Amino acid sequence: EPKELGKLLLHLLVPIAIIHVQGDDGTAIIYGIIGCSMMFAAGLSWKYIIGALAAAGAAVAAAFAFFSDKIGKGYQWYRILAVVDPENKTGWAPSEAIWKNIMFGGSYYSVPNAHNDFIFSWIGNAAGFVGCCVVLGVLFAIVVRTFLTGARSEDLLGTFICAGIGGALMAQIAVNVGMNLRVLPV
Repeated sequence: EPKELGKLLLHLLVPIAIIHVQGDDGTAIIYGIIGCSMMFAAGLSWKYIIGALAAAGAAVAAAFAFFSDKIGKGYQWYRILAVVDPENKTGWAPSEAIWKNIMFGGSYYSVPNAHNDFIFSWIGNAAGFVGCCVVLGVLFAIVVRTFLTGARSEDLLGTFICAGIGGALMAQIAVNVGMNLRVLPV
């Protein structure tokens, strides 16, 4: 019911807003994905899901079109623009120093911070394409196993917990690999 959905979204918005105010937007997004995964597992109607995606897309597009200079920290906006226009052909970077700081240069890169955000790059550097495929295969198997465990759960709480954990894992994997492949901003 819309009234119950509104209460649930308000309950979900509180921790997301607190995390956002602390400046950790990545974790706030993951919390949103966890909530959406759990609501999907609970049987949320497709009309709500499609409506929410359309509204969110329109809101993000409007926010970036009209308030891009006020959204987030400056470097966050530059990282998004660097993915869209990596050669800076539109002149999005106010200086060459900012552009070089956002974009890596050269043909071979050492892997900075390999122990955290760029672990997938390090795996690719150390184990090559086959190693990356093995790691992605194992991670895919874990996510599928988590969702299957939730589907077989005897109670709804177990189903919802597994859906949230599987959604969080899937989102974290997609974001990390996307950042390492330069299809998502860091």
